[in-house]
Amino acid sequence: ENGIDIARANTLIVFDADRFGLSQLYQLRGRVGRSSRAAYAYFTVKADKALSETAEKRLAAIKEFTEFGAGFRIAMRDLEIRGAGNIFGPEQSGQVSVIGYDMYVRLIEEAVREAKGDFSLSRAHELETRVELHVDAFLPESYVSGQTQRIEIYKRISLLRTQEDKMQLTDDLIDRFGDVPDPVVTLIDVARLRALSAELGSDLVTFMPPYLTFRLKPDFIADPVLLVKALQSGDKRLTLTGGKKPALLLRVGDVETVEALSRGIEALETLQQAITNLSELPA
Repeated sequence: ENGIDIARANTLIVFDADRFGLSQLYQLRGRVGRSSRAAYAYFTVKADKALSETAEKRLAAIKEFTEFGAGFRIAMRDLEIRGAGNIFGPEQSGQVSVIGYDMYVRLIEEAVREAKGDFSLSRAHELETRVELHVDAFLPESYVSGQTQRIEIYKRISLLRTQEDKMQLTDDLIDRFGDVPDPVVTLIDVARLRALSAELGSDLVTFMPPYLTFRLKPDFIADPVLLVKALQSGDKRLTLTGGKKPALLLRVGDVETVEALSRGIEALETLQQAITNLSELPA
């Protein structure tokens, strides 16, 4: 994906193409071909391999969208296949895939930066946090049908960081489209939990009753000492585990995933405030 700087290279062969994401396939396809030189990309799979429905849709999409400037349509199809759009809602996938629209937003942001001549890699150094929860979290087409509006809202949700952002977005949705349906509320909550987890230094959030687990990346924890102090004086449901795979465990009990999501947001907001208060104490 980093590029092939060989002017005469015009053919790319990808083995086990079903193992790649749609955006990866699209980027790989664009790595061959120079000006007037025709280029060829072959995406192959094992002849006797049974492909998943998702893999088949990815390969069909990369075959369908071959014209110049197809990146936008690829991004939209990726958005839908990976679970954040209207096609693969709860009746199809049954779980949120935040990375779907995150990938789309990143593609758009990269395109905008390139158009402005900004080739910085600042986003590449940010912590990418995945929230893997089995919840119905998507934007129903019956609620927002316009493609441009849907893109705008997905982008705002993916860029949501603070409680104020969440409240402002919710108010705007009510003003423009009416009462917010449950799947959208959940999608916004997932984005909020993702932002809180990233600030904490967690790159993965999972739920297996009775625990909501936040996997920690030590290099991204702003102040480990303050984190430990805040945990010692705060919510006793939160437990820090050490070892090679440090994690923060939140005991939420045997509850529905949506309720665990809500309790996770509440606990991390409280923890974040405790860390802030400790940081403001005189040394």
